[in-house]
Amino acid sequence: MSSEKQIFRNDPCPCGSGNKYKRCCGNLAHHSGFRGVSENATTTPSQVEQLLVDAERLRTAGNYEVAKQKYEEILRISTKEARAVTGLGLCLTQLGQGDRGLEELRRAIDLAPDELACLNHLIVALFNHGKVEESLKWSKRAVRLGPEGAKTNVLLANCYEKLHRIEEALEANRLAQIANPQIKYLKLQEAKLNARNGDYDRAKNILRETIQVPGLDPEVRTQMLSELGRVLDKLNNYGEAYDVFAQGGLESSRNPKVQKFKLETRPNLIKAYIKGLTEERLKKWKPEDLKDDSWTPTFLVGFPRSGTTMTEQILATHSGIVTTDEQPYLEHVRYEWARIVGANPDIGWMADQL
Repeated sequence: MSSEKQIFRNDPCPCGSGNKYKRCCGNLAHHSGFRGVSENATTTPSQVEQLLVDAERLRTAGNYEVAKQKYEEILRISTKEARAVTGLGLCLTQLGQGDRGLEELRRAIDLAPDELACLNHLIVALFNHGKVEESLKWSKRAVRLGPEGAKTNVLLANCYEKLHRIEEALEANRLAQIANPQIKYLKLQEAKLNARNGDYDRAKNILRETIQVPGLDPEVRTQMLSELGRVLDKLNNYGEAYDVFAQGGLESSRNPKVQKFKLETRPNLIKAYIKGLTEERLKKWKPEDLKDDSWTPTFLVGFPRSGTTMTEQILATHSGIVTTDEQPYLEHVRYEWARIVGANPDIGWMADQL
């Protein structure tokens, strides 16, 4: 469940339901039965609905700033329109204003306590911002909202897994499969949970059986092949694991989204920072000018499986240290920097303006 990635209508929904985004959380403007109270008699409910549809279209296309303005326009007309409050919160989180975005998402629940679409958006946003315990609390509430709410068990399972409560995650996954029998992503989740529990044989059997299902979504199939490769590696079936990884890589390369990925984007960004943030430029900023009472952050960097998570957990036991999982803090800094001075490919110019 990631907050920084642009989501397109036909992408798998980040909530993990296995549905396309347009038929799940992206369907907020159509999904909700809640209606705010209009405070402007000259604006008809149908006009508010159209504004919501327009705002949702902008947001799902990644035009978060313009969508944010549209939601604010709706809320000037109808201050209690929960869907607009939710949309505003989602835009704010994408624009790097996570705390304010979460406040808006919580406010939407105050306005529409039983509105499942609003609840699910809050659950996902909280999870993505590392507030897993609170995400778990709202997930438990959502699953009690009838048959549709039961589908939120997939989000509940995500929370339990993140908190290392694997048996509870497996039970939530089982209930999610009962509520969503058509969603094969849940089989992938079940296999991952069994693998985390050390039951690699069961995980292998689930994956092999599900991969053969006709009409399986290509992206889910690719993820299943990748997980099957990891499971086979754990079972010391190295040759077979290699073949499965190779098959997964080949199928992934055919994905239109993968083909659109520009390999040079990240290296070019690194080059721009090296060129712009020179030693001479950085020396203009004196430590005494920037001194404040904030804690000094330290970055623990390492490749996957190199022991960073274990080290983080050891450090977390110290009463004077606060640690986090991997969070895109520097991405938020970069977006806020661009918002303050204006985005520009010349990083040196941006630094001078700051």
